[in-house]
Amino acid sequence: MKLFRNKYTPDDSDIVYERWSTSFSVLQEHRFLPESQPGYDSFYDHGAMNLRLRQKNLFAWTDDPLYRYENFLLSAEIGIDKSNGYSSAGFLFRRIDETSYYYFLVSNKGHYRLDAVINGSPEALIDWTPAGEFNPEKISVKILADGSSIMLLINDEWVGGASDERLLAGGLSFAGQNYDEAGEALFRLRKITIESRPIELDRKQAVLLAEKVGTDRRLHFAESQMMSGRFAAALIELRKALRNSPDDPALLIMAADCCIMLEMYSEARQLLDRVPEDLKDERYLMCRAGLLYLVNDFMRLRELLKSRNDLTEKNPAALNLLGNAEFSLGNWLLAGEAYGRAFSVDQTQPLYLQNAARAWEKAGRPDVALESYRQAAKQYFRNGDYDELLGMLPLIERLDGGGDSVSSEARGIKAKILFSEGKFDEADVFFTKLIKEGTSDSAIYYLKALIESRTGEKKKISGLFKKAIELEPDYYLYHFKKAEFHFLSGGRYRKDLNAALELAPEEPWVLNLSGQALLQEGDVNGACDCFSAALKVMPDEPELLMNYSEALFLSGRQEDALSLLSGEGSELLNQKGNLYSRMHNYELALEAYEAALSAAPDNNDILLNLAAACIESDLFSRAEEVLVGILEREENPSAYNLVGNLSLLKGEYSRAEAAYRRAVELDASFSDAVCNLAELYLSRERLIDADMILEKLDVKSAGERGLRLKEQVFRKRMRIFSCISCGREWIVPRKIKGQQALQLVGEPPDDMPAGKCSGCGEIYCIGCSKEHIVDGRFQCTSCGQPLKLNEDWMRYLYQVNMLDK
Repeated sequence: MKLFRNKYTPDDSDIVYERWSTSFSVLQEHRFLPESQPGYDSFYDHGAMNLRLRQKNLFAWTDDPLYRYENFLLSAEIGIDKSNGYSSAGFLFRRIDETSYYYFLVSNKGHYRLDAVINGSPEALIDWTPAGEFNPEKISVKILADGSSIMLLINDEWVGGASDERLLAGGLSFAGQNYDEAGEALFRLRKITIESRPIELDRKQAVLLAEKVGTDRRLHFAESQMMSGRFAAALIELRKALRNSPDDPALLIMAADCCIMLEMYSEARQLLDRVPEDLKDERYLMCRAGLLYLVNDFMRLRELLKSRNDLTEKNPAALNLLGNAEFSLGNWLLAGEAYGRAFSVDQTQPLYLQNAARAWEKAGRPDVALESYRQAAKQYFRNGDYDELLGMLPLIERLDGGGDSVSSEARGIKAKILFSEGKFDEADVFFTKLIKEGTSDSAIYYLKALIESRTGEKKKISGLFKKAIELEPDYYLYHFKKAEFHFLSGGRYRKDLNAALELAPEEPWVLNLSGQALLQEGDVNGACDCFSAALKVMPDEPELLMNYSEALFLSGRQEDALSLLSGEGSELLNQKGNLYSRMHNYELALEAYEAALSAAPDNNDILLNLAAACIESDLFSRAEEVLVGILEREENPSAYNLVGNLSLLKGEYSRAEAAYRRAVELDASFSDAVCNLAELYLSRERLIDADMILEKLDVKSAGERGLRLKEQVFRKRMRIFSCISCGREWIVPRKIKGQQALQLVGEPPDDMPAGKCSGCGEIYCIGCSKEHIVDGRFQCTSCGQPLKLNEDWMRYLYQVNMLDK
């Protein structure tokens, strides 16, 4: 008989109910695993679990590999090193695997967030929200997970919570995220306690729920939830906050906004009625006006907005609501005027003009309505909102007469819509006719220039851009596109680029072009500044990231360049592979290219880069596999060129020649293939073939390598002789068959050789030897010996000269 039961030891996959605590002293259980990965490592040091990230824009974690937790209270002390740039630390919890988990992070800028990642797709449950003041090097955090409820505390103060039932149990990890300010970040987990025993957990939960939450905390949390569209959750917190601050206007208006979004109009009205009279500011005005509009109380809406003209006339949205009220009450003229004033305040919103046009049409003013529609259409086009533009076209055509009498403005709109649909040839018919009629619509010249830039003449395209700029000189896009066209075609771009920068100094694509131009001009640091500024506006744009990485790489900041390319997109991974290849680190280049290929399996650029890296790494079988795959789909000159390189390394000279020749047949201007084929011919002493293939390259496209090969072939095929006196040169083939003795008839020209001195061996031309004739024979001016035409190359020249005559 057993007196005692064996101690239960749970499996790693079990859900456990325990209290586990550690401060990472030598004698305590640690659980979290030290590890070293390419971008990060974790290790124990100074009584803490340390997580070090060695790249920008990296999110990494180290796991507690033991057990899973369902309901639990996690209490921990974490630290973000003071040397870090912008970064955050926290925990993954209820982690199912690498693709499904919750994570809670606290940043060193005083904010926190809570996210759910389900099958690799992230969703913000609480977006970045202020967490109050704290010391980033010592942060106390608590996570209470009970069923679908999640409560978060920082430094023992409630900061927020969420309800989500998609992940109800899972593992735990200590996590850190480094953003783009510094290349390295260090995080520390000093203490951690997990309580998952049901009875103890209930007791601790009751204590936490009983603690009073500050109004500011609930306000910040509610704002975050509203920004995420979670109005019900925000309203719950605002109601709790209003118990402590029942007359707070900010709380009342926010709660009313939530009620309006939830269509709880009666409660919204009651909340707004509680706002003190002397605190009814612009936000109150807009919230009350929006509510009155939604409940169709247009009389009170008009009365409210007119009673606060001081606020209404400065606010385009308020003026638009005033126009809506007048329109609904049948006051068409007043509505049109209100809408017009709204557009005067904010000229980026064509909706105001469209509303005005409807009102003017109702008021019996079709001329004014038509002009409003035209101006609205112009702004819709500029905003790129072609769906709205398309919807307005029949209205403009109707007011403009329709049929053959449709004005140039209406035809211009139709042409712009065709352009937006990619029907360039149809659009071009309209553009050509409108330009012939002398249209004053600058966009017509601009779009015509874009169409012509596909195949048109450079001078004509430049003239079209110039005309668009003359009609609208303050629109940055015209200057930018003209500068871009000239930059790409090798023209003068600086004047227009400077104008675009002056008109739109924060436009990311203008900054991007400026950065590219500075790179071309050799100003690498200036280019870095431009790309960095562009990324502040569009931080996730692949093209900007790749261009910035290129500039950083050229400036010598290789690690910074690579850290920018931490994303999973095929373009970024391909660029990372390119940088590693240029560093001759082909192992990491192959890793990047293979990852890029997984994201874009049919991308030829990636496949070609991968094949090239395989060849450099002597992975010939993989290179062959990749190249055959490309050529099975299409005849690609770059693929044939690489097949040539691969065959050459394998000693398959006939195959290499065939591959290079096919590459050149497909693209005669492909200088790399031409040069490769020429080098192959040179190595086999096929000089005539090498010379003929190099003739396909002009001086501009030959490049340094092509010119060097041409010189090499020339020197192998030809010999140069010169007159010792005047320097006149004769170029003859290196290999000349034996020539017969000369029988000269008449007087040869001065530029032909007079002969070689039989004494000193110097060569003279006839022009320099005329004054040194003795007994009818040319004499050497140095030693007086006779000159003889007894060498094959001289006879060859005379034979060629006689044949020419």
